[in-house]
Amino acid sequence: SHETPAEEIDFQSCLDINPDFVGWLRLPGTSIDYPVVQSDRVEYYLTHTFYGEKNKVGTLFTLGKTDLVTPSQNIAIYGHHMRRTRAQTMFEPLHNFKKGGFVEQAPVIYFDTLYQKGVYTIFAACNMRSTEWDASMTSFSDPVAFMRYVEMIKSRSFFDVEVEVTAADQLLTLITCDR
Repeated sequence: SHETPAEEIDFQSCLDINPDFVGWLRLPGTSIDYPVVQSDRVEYYLTHTFYGEKNKVGTLFTLGKTDLVTPSQNIAIYGHHMRRTRAQTMFEPLHNFKKGGFVEQAPVIYFDTLYQKGVYTIFAACNMRSTEWDASMTSFSDPVAFMRYVEMIKSRSFFDVEVEVTAADQLLTLITCDR
């Protein structure tokens, strides 16, 4: 099964393997069940596995500016999707959210970090050009700006679900490419 309970993940062993390790991301109902690193070495993690092996599958990562201790109001995690090797890429299952009804099969994401356990309810999935928004934005000038951001994402979503997002909430944004 791809749904490893968080209690079974040995965070110390993960840190021993890769000192950039910061947490574990799980999306029950999909094959997404992977370690996440924090680094600004984007090119490296796009072309190397968590174990340091050269491989185009890459590693899930969040940028150095992300505060995982407090945490940031938005945590962005990047992962590959490559059309030719779909089955092997970590974030390929995210494309299922384009289909109506898939969110009901996989409504919650778990992101357990070195600092806290996180449970995130999915409220939107959308296609955006990187020039249209800064998906890695970690904080907002005020609650109004945050809610404007949330409404913009909701307005572009492939689906509409009854999930209330408030200015006190924290977002987890999973980012992959879609050609």
